[in-house]
Amino acid sequence: MECMQGAEGDRSLRSFYDPIDKFKEDSDEAFYERVAKDRADVELVGGISLRGYGVIVAEAFHSGLLLPSAVYRQFDNEQLKGTIDDLHSHAQTVANKIADTAQGYSQNIPQAYMPVMGSRTFATIAHEGQWRRSKKPYISHPNGVASIILAAYGKRAEQDPHSLTLLTDLSTAYAHDAPEDTYTPDGSYLNKPIPTTPRVHQKVLMAYGFPNASRVARTNRKHAHVKGISEKIDYGLYIRDGASDPTVDFAVSKDADVLWNRFIEPNKYDGPDQAKIKKYADKDKQYDNGREIIIEEVRKRSGNGKSTSFELALIEAIRKVTEEDIERVQKLIPFLPEHVELAA
Repeated sequence: MECMQGAEGDRSLRSFYDPIDKFKEDSDEAFYERVAKDRADVELVGGISLRGYGVIVAEAFHSGLLLPSAVYRQFDNEQLKGTIDDLHSHAQTVANKIADTAQGYSQNIPQAYMPVMGSRTFATIAHEGQWRRSKKPYISHPNGVASIILAAYGKRAEQDPHSLTLLTDLSTAYAHDAPEDTYTPDGSYLNKPIPTTPRVHQKVLMAYGFPNASRVARTNRKHAHVKGISEKIDYGLYIRDGASDPTVDFAVSKDADVLWNRFIEPNKYDGPDQAKIKKYADKDKQYDNGREIIIEEVRKRSGNGKSTSFELALIEAIRKVTEEDIERVQKLIPFLPEHVELAA
């Protein structure tokens, strides 16, 4: 029984938990037994209780990854189907609440733009109570990343503000950090009243009939530095894994993300603070390396026909966006407060 679909090139569930292959000598059975023992108990709203392998099923579901046979064999078909049905129901309830909340803040917003407003609302909830090093609410960062992409689209965005490609890139940008800030090593993030996972985001987008809902969720799963039972994957490998995706969605959102982190936010908020400049120097080297990998991967695919000249031009346009460009387009973006009240 296939309970969730993966896609070619996606990380396997095993890589989700162990991105650096720390436990590569383990058989699948031994590996997932190790993971199951490390899972926190999960109590979902609605009285759903999950333990051990049940939490693994939930994490696979919420990340859109296929269950391996070593986990399947821990359940009979009816038991597993019941768990999956419960997870779908719970995720749908959460997604409906987020979508309804977005609708409440979106008076006079064209329905075609609602996937973006839903993604902004999703991200605002995910980053509630978090702060940037600039001492700004964390949501200022995804807002900035989306603004960079909107500015990079330039006249294309003015001529076709509801194009599927633009809405896909903006929806991805707003929610790009939510999975990383959601995942915890033991799966306890599933205990949150509103678990802001890729699956929930997908269902939010599906509430608006958005055709690229699964694509956006898949891309934002790739954005997460997986916080599994071993250490994080090397930054360069993480960038190459995402940037090699044939959709180029990761490359677009990550390039805008790096631009904000590397140049816009330090210039805008840090000023001439030499201590901060020194503190982030090593991280800046990572960012610079990441940018080189991104452009390399996009050019590679552009040369063999797997991506269009527009996608390469968009990456190049992102790198030319200035603070003035960002401030200009932010005036055009519908207002959403930094704190949202969830719909009843």
